[in-house]
Amino acid sequence: SSSRPPRREQNVPLPVKDRYPPANYDPADPRRRLCVLVDGQLVSRRSYLEQRAAIEANGAILLTRVLAHELSPEWQPEVIERRAEWFRVEKFIPVHMQLAADAAHIARFRNENAIEGIAMLVTDAEAPQYEHYVDRPELRDLSVYCVSDSKGVVKARCADGRKGDGSPAQQ
Repeated sequence: SSSRPPRREQNVPLPVKDRYPPANYDPADPRRRLCVLVDGQLVSRRSYLEQRAAIEANGAILLTRVLAHELSPEWQPEVIERRAEWFRVEKFIPVHMQLAADAAHIARFRNENAIEGIAMLVTDAEAPQYEHYVDRPELRDLSVYCVSDSKGVVKARCADGRKGDGSPAQQ
């Protein structure tokens, strides 16, 4: 008898980030499926909770990802309760660069992860720079929203022809 763990099948892939739908994915829900990327270094949890309704006006939130070098105590309840996931950004990488890379990664695997839109929640001061991300070519097949922490959605591009709330357009 060996104490080694059983060998995995050669053709069975390991789960990989963003290549499968989030746990709360409901294929019967007709609303646009959203991922919210939060600059957790600068945006407070309170601002996130205040802007959540503005984000949900564009679809159903399946995934909230807080990007930060360190998770602040105010964000810990969201992560502990699994309402959000923390993406630890290496200290030498600016959060805005990681947020843009994460948005592109999610867009690249949209067929696998079932995400149809990305909302980027940033501060009022950062919003003008993030507004440019809305039109990036790698995000062209997703609906993209720049959400300011006190002003709500400041720029949006809907890629799917649905109504603003993400529900199907009437035929």
